[in-house]
Amino acid sequence: MPRSATSSSAGNAAVYASGAEFALPWMIDITFMRVQEFKKLFSKPELETLVHAHRGVQPDGPWFEKKRLIGRIEAYVEQEGPASFSTSMISSLLHKLRRLEDSEAGTLSVWARSYWYLREQQDMDVDAYTA
Repeated sequence: MPRSATSSSAGNAAVYASGAEFALPWMIDITFMRVQEFKKLFSKPELETLVHAHRGVQPDGPWFEKKRLIGRIEAYVEQEGPASFSTSMISSLLHKLRRLEDSEAGTLSVWARSYWYLREQQDMDVDAYTA
């Protein structure tokens, strides 16, 4: 007797779900390590600019693309006024962002956006978050 599509789909879901308890801690560790690498790659003012540029940003599908991250930084600098920033710092930040892969840019965006969530939950300042 052939298996129905429903039972097959349910079986596949169980197979895919098993192992998630192992993958999630691994993903958290990888993300944490990447953020630590970013904190070495980017200067403190660059990290603070990244965090401030993500205030009020709601994630969506293409939100994680490198070109969207670069556009977000450029829009933030324009909004705040270019005179508010060191030209060399913004140039350096954009240069470093252009060298990232989309997955790295996505991780950086999640990290920067996470500050605003944490700030609502705890009393955290941007200086401590970017340290």
